Amino acid sequence: MSGSLHLIKLSVGSESFEDVLGHMQRRRATSRMIHTTRMVPKRAEELLDGGSLFWVVRGNVQARQPLADIEIFKGEDGIRRCHLVFADLPVPTRWQPRRPFQG
Repeated sequence: MSGSLHLIKLSVGSESFEDVLGHMQRRRATSRMIHTTRMVPKRAEELLDGGSLFWVVRGNVQARQPLADIEIFKGEDGIRRCHLVFADLPVPTRWQPRRPFQG
C-alpha cells in the first residue's frame, strides 16, 4: 500500500477530528458515507488501489478515510461530478500542518 495514491481535501466547517467523525457517523446512519465533489479524479484506478482521502481541519491534516469507490455522474444541472465513497469511518492521524489551498 506504500505506493497508493491519496487525495487531500478541506473539511469545511469542521473544528476538529471529532466533527469529521460525527458527520460521517450521521451519514452512515442515514445513507452512505460519501463526499460529493465537482473535481473528478483523473487517476481513479490508482486511488482505489488502497488510497485514502486525508481531511484538513483548521490548517492541519487530522484524519484519513479509506476510499471504496468513485462514482461519476452528471447532476441535474448537467455538470459532471463524483461521489467519493468511503470504505470506513475516518481515523485520526498525526497532525501535519498544511498551507492554505483551494479545494
